[in-house]
Amino acid sequence: MDSRIGITLSVAIATMLLVNGALAQDEHPPVQPPHPNHKVPVNAAEQATDPSAILTQLGLFYWTGNQKNSDQTTDTFLFQPVLPMSKNNVLRPALPVIRSNGPTGKETAVGDLFVLDAFMFQIPNATWGIGPVASLPTASKDQFGSEKYELGVTAIYIYKGIPKNILGILGYNLWSVAGESSRQDVNKFEFQPIWVSHFKWGYIGWTDQTAVIDWENDDWSFPVGLRFGKVFKGKTPLNIAIEPYYTFNDVGGNEYGFRLGVTFVKPGWLNH
Repeated sequence: MDSRIGITLSVAIATMLLVNGALAQDEHPPVQPPHPNHKVPVNAAEQATDPSAILTQLGLFYWTGNQKNSDQTTDTFLFQPVLPMSKNNVLRPALPVIRSNGPTGKETAVGDLFVLDAFMFQIPNATWGIGPVASLPTASKDQFGSEKYELGVTAIYIYKGIPKNILGILGYNLWSVAGESSRQDVNKFEFQPIWVSHFKWGYIGWTDQTAVIDWENDDWSFPVGLRFGKVFKGKTPLNIAIEPYYTFNDVGGNEYGFRLGVTFVKPGWLNH
């Protein structure tokens, strides 16, 4: 096992045990839905793992990337808050910091800023949403970004008709509309199958890594993996998840890695 993956796994397990011990005697009641008019699960853990929930969250993520039969490795640190703008609108910005270690040495840089803005609508046993997405060329080094302004549209569907389960899909397409003329245009579709099942000990779900179809280069990649997590209740519920994954693609550089997520849930913030 890669030493970084072993260290990450050890830190994740230690963090889970420490938080579980610290919160074991917490007498606070389960988090109530932040918006009475928005039908989200009454269970705090289900709220925290529901991508359609109008709920303030502060997410910190780290994942490794190792190309098969290659010395190229990549570490990504991602800050991704979830910010409710109204009782049916949620904003999801995401800013990565990327560390690459390859034949030319180690390099670290901020990546492009991604923003997803979804408007959610309730239907029986489900939620669906639609809205704009954008990617801004904020990368501090050219090779870590597209140097393009990208715009697109997103759609999401979440089915909640099976108790203790969340099923659905989230996808979006981005097109470059402006930017550095010497760089290649962008036209890509990214999607994420969504499955989470809750148990007494925590939850299990499909990987958070996204699949990509690159229309411009006629390439694709599809990750497979399982996410294991637990939501620790308290004044600020804490969602911790770990997941190994393996990404298939059609260019021969299949990638394996490990992802750790720590998300602070703030039900009292941005409460509309």
